[in-house]
Amino acid sequence: MAKVPGLKLSKNEVSQRINLKELFGVSFAGQSALAQLIGQAMIDKIIERTGNNKSVDGNALRRYSKEYTETLDFKAFGKSKDDVNMKLTGQMLGTIDIVEQTANTIKIGWNDDEENAKAYNHNTGDTVPKRPFFGLNEKELAEIKERFEPEVQAIRGSTIQSPERTTVADILRGTFFRTIVE
Repeated sequence: MAKVPGLKLSKNEVSQRINLKELFGVSFAGQSALAQLIGQAMIDKIIERTGNNKSVDGNALRRYSKEYTETLDFKAFGKSKDDVNMKLTGQMLGTIDIVEQTANTIKIGWNDDEENAKAYNHNTGDTVPKRPFFGLNEKELAEIKERFEPEVQAIRGSTIQSPERTTVADILRGTFFRTIVE
């Protein structure tokens, strides 16, 4: 299995804690909005990859069993036996969230015990076939890092924008407010 830093898999908690300061090499103190954008990008990456039938390793997710494909739920939700995307109702993937945030860390997972239990079962193969979909591996974290490098450069102070060049995106990222305070 690919290395998934900060992954916790237990019946009570399925989560991944990412130290943003370690990942980006800069403190995120006062950059809550940017940290949240990065956290949401992480969640979106998991949902996208899983929707493309890929595990956290990049391998195809294990196919649905014949018994499962013959259930009324499977048929009622219009599932396809060839589209293993971990979505019956969409509830499990749809409720992944940022469950904790500090100045320099983001933790993604579930605040819902039932959805957490489903995720645990799929990731470990506890009561269903093992389909390790949750978390970001080191390669995916590097992609997230690259995607947000321009915003992180602004934190480092190398590309601080003047207020007259501030955009809506800058305000959402929190860089506008940092510039005013400085």
